Amino acid sequence: MSTADIIVRLDELRLRSKYVDEPGTLYSGMPPEYDRQLAETQLNDLLDNLKHRLSGGLTKQFVRDQCAKTLSLFESGETEDRERLCDYLAEIMDIVGTAIRLRSPLSTMPAGIIVPTFPQRSPPRLLDRSSLRWLGIGS
Repeated sequence: MSTADIIVRLDELRLRSKYVDEPGTLYSGMPPEYDRQLAETQLNDLLDNLKHRLSGGLTKQFVRDQCAKTLSLFESGETEDRERLCDYLAEIMDIVGTAIRLRSPLSTMPAGIIVPTFPQRSPPRLLDRSSLRWLGIGS
C-alpha cells in the first residue's frame, strides 16, 4: 500500500463518526454525547498525528507512544466503549502497519531471513493486558 493509500484510509476513518450506535452489533454508542465527542476528538488527534508523521516515516515506537497516549486519555469505564477503542486502534494498526514495515531497518534484511512484522493483527477482543504491555502501558 502506498503512502497516498494510507493517507486516504486514515482520512476515511477520521471522517467516520465514532462511538455511535452500529446496527447489527450489540454496541449502542457512548453516552453522554459530550463524552462521545471527547473520545472521538482524542482518536482523531491520533489519526492526525500519524498522518502528519507519515511523510517523514513512522516508527514502531512513535505509533506505540501515540496509541499509549490515546489510551491514557480515554476516560470511559464501560467495557463496550473500551473494546470499541481497541477496535479502532486495531484498524489503525492495520492501516499504518505497512508504512512501518516499509521504513523498518528489517526490510533491508537479505531474502530468506524470516523476521516478525509489525503489527500482527489480532481480533480486537484479544487486545488485553498483554497488548497494553506491548504498547508500554500497564505491568
